[in-house]
Amino acid sequence: MNVPFEIRQATIQDIEDLTRLRLEFLKELGKIQSEQEETLVTTATKQYLEEALSNHEFISFVALSNHRIVSVSGIVLFKRPPSLQNLKGLEAYILNVYTIPPYRRKGLARTLLERCIEECKTIGVKRI
Repeated sequence: MNVPFEIRQATIQDIEDLTRLRLEFLKELGKIQSEQEETLVTTATKQYLEEALSNHEFISFVALSNHRIVSVSGIVLFKRPPSLQNLKGLEAYILNVYTIPPYRRKGLARTLLERCIEECKTIGVKRI
């Protein structure tokens, strides 16, 4: 499969797709066992993303193929008390790196992880 991919930062308009891929990720890990659990996680994830994307507490990068998100990554930003090595106290946690099965082994997760690291450096994160 030789399909060009678009890599970009996710926006509020991507919440449905971000939620869909998070659910696929959790199901693949066996963390969602029923429709009720899926409904609960879907609702909570959408609420979280609406707030966290708007407040810039969560940053996500996505890979698209034919205008469809096929791979995703996430950065949760948080602050700790300052130290000499990190006077702003800004830290990040990278999570939810997931690629749907037909698009795996194409370097998408690596590319998204690299974008996450670049973004962290750009905004002054001292610890990831």
